[in-house]
Amino acid sequence: MDLEYLREILALVREAAITELTLQHGEQRITVKKRPPALPMVPPAGELAPVPAPTEPAEMVPVEEPVAEPAHVLVKSHLVGIFYRGLGSEGPPLVEIGSVVEEGQTIAAIESMRVLSEVRSPVRGRIIGIFAENEQPVEYGQELFTVEPLGEGE
Repeated sequence: MDLEYLREILALVREAAITELTLQHGEQRITVKKRPPALPMVPPAGELAPVPAPTEPAEMVPVEEPVAEPAHVLVKSHLVGIFYRGLGSEGPPLVEIGSVVEEGQTIAAIESMRVLSEVRSPVRGRIIGIFAENEQPVEYGQELFTVEPLGEGE
């Protein structure tokens, strides 16, 4: 192995996302290892500035923060298959934009391996977005609907 070849190998290892490389050419063998980056130096404990002790203990007051309801809930596909807005290819759409749905209500269906699986609303609310097209393929985790949560009296 000549010096220029070794320089090229070192440059490749330096730029690559590897930590070690071993090459063998005939009876010659070379291993190049990267050192991990140096950690920043921390001064010894004796050199740290002392932190003054508090004169009085701080009073702990519990703070109740209101739990914010999400502005909207995304309903995502739970499997890969063909999306239907109704219960199958012949059924009418189960919901439209503006429809009020109950938690657990069936809002669409997905056919996968000749089995029809229902898509249910995770919350009581109003449908404000429909992202999938009827009788089109959908992927796992694909956004299908947006539901705006509604309170009890709404």
